[in-house]
Amino acid sequence: MTVTVKDKSHAHDLTLVAVKDATCMEAGNKAYYICDSDDGCGRWFSDAEGTQEITAHDSVVIPATGHSYDNSTWGYQGTDGHAHKCRKCDVHDTARTHTPGAEATATTPQICMECGYIIAPATGTDPVIGTVIPEVKLGENAPVTNISTPTDELTNMLLTEDERQQVQNGTNIRIVLEVQDAGTTVSDSDKNNIQQALNGFTVGQYLNINLYKLAGEKRTDITETEKEIRIVITIPEGLKNTDSQKTRTYAVIRVHDGKTELLTDMDSSADTIAIDTDRFSAYAIVYKDTSNDGSGGSGNSNDNGGKDNKPETGDAAPVELYATLAMIAGFSYLLLYFTNRRRGMTEETKQELVSRIVMWAKRGGKIRRMPALIAVFVLLAYYHSIGKKLCVEWKEIYED
Repeated sequence: MTVTVKDKSHAHDLTLVAVKDATCMEAGNKAYYICDSDDGCGRWFSDAEGTQEITAHDSVVIPATGHSYDNSTWGYQGTDGHAHKCRKCDVHDTARTHTPGAEATATTPQICMECGYIIAPATGTDPVIGTVIPEVKLGENAPVTNISTPTDELTNMLLTEDERQQVQNGTNIRIVLEVQDAGTTVSDSDKNNIQQALNGFTVGQYLNINLYKLAGEKRTDITETEKEIRIVITIPEGLKNTDSQKTRTYAVIRVHDGKTELLTDMDSSADTIAIDTDRFSAYAIVYKDTSNDGSGGSGNSNDNGGKDNKPETGDAAPVELYATLAMIAGFSYLLLYFTNRRRGMTEETKQELVSRIVMWAKRGGKIRRMPALIAVFVLLAYYHSIGKKLCVEWKEIYED
């Protein structure tokens, strides 16, 4: 577009230089006007009226953005290796050499252990058979995650009959587990559901975990599976326990269709969380700290109001009560000993008294058992050491 603008000494013949977006490797520019008059003016302006002159021509330059490689997946795979592709263009970074798997057999090709690229086809004369390739795609700040369920089980579980036939005909099918940090994207409803299901745990990181299949260019999302798949999540460094006075346990809370479920850690490793799951949507890594002193608390305060922790004996009855009852038993024995020594105790009387004490203890709780035991002990001690003997002596005197 050309615009003719007159000023006091010159008629500018302005031509629009359109805006041009910068690319990864090439700079762009903002829109501006340049005077193309015959007298060779050549001045630059930011407006079509020619009133705002641009004296610093570099100010309209939009610098090249540079490549932004997606390090979460091997976007490029070829005979020279695998590499990360730029998110904005088709360029990839330096190719890494493939890591060969087992040698090709008559029915199984040799594939790269890192990217799944078929390095060498099957050696047999049968038609080329495709491969089912499980892989994990990690988003930014997502924890390292792996699928530990064997490929054969995934194939039988997730592929339809038509997809299995495609594999037999040479099509490669990828089973992709996509893990993304959801700290800024988790919905309010999912967050509320997770908060209500914590039960003493603390949220460490929100995640979106999705599962889908890629057969050629066709993508099929999988929200639920018939059987559970085991995935192993590496605990992020920021969530690892640094307090030697506490033990930290981990779990995962899953929210699917508004329903929450706590998934416990299935392995014994201190660095990973292994879970079995059959639904794929919103998740949260959660943890709980337990004091190593056995108090079970998660903080520094004690349940007894700040007093030192004391080991429990396992008996709820007060020790002071037992000591008092023992003193009463001793005094009772002495009282029986020094009082009316003429009266002894017969076997029948002893048995009746013991029976009454036992019945009284049975009607009460645990608090009656110890007094009853002490009472029986005192009664038997009296009977065998004093009462029985006196009874015999008085009987001999009476018969004489």
